[in-house]
Amino acid sequence: MIEILESPKHLVAMKISGKITAEDIEKAYKAGNEALKVSERVSFFAEITDSLFGGDVPQLVHHLLNSSELRPQDLEDVKLLIAQKEQELKVATPPKPRKKRGR
Repeated sequence: MIEILESPKHLVAMKISGKITAEDIEKAYKAGNEALKVSERVSFFAEITDSLFGGDVPQLVHHLLNSSELRPQDLEDVKLLIAQKEQELKVATPPKPRKKRGR
C-alpha cells in the first residue's frame, strides 16, 4: 500500500507498507506528475523502514551484504554507523551493577 502524505509542493512524500499494487504505483506516479506541474525539480521521500523485511534489521543488513553493487566504501560506512550506534547505546544504557563475590 502507498499512502501519499501531506508535503510541500516540490516534495512527494509517501508511506509504503505491505503489498504494493498497480493502483498504488499509479497513485505515486500521479503525485509525481502533479508536483512537476508546479516545480521544475521534485524530491521524493518514502517512509518504508518498518515495511522492509518485516522490520527485521539483521535481514535487511544480510540483504545489503549480498548485494552485487556493494562497494568497499559501503562496508566502511556501515561499520562506522554500527560503531556510532554502539557508542550511543552505551551512553544511553547505564552499566549493570556488579555482583559482589563472596570470600
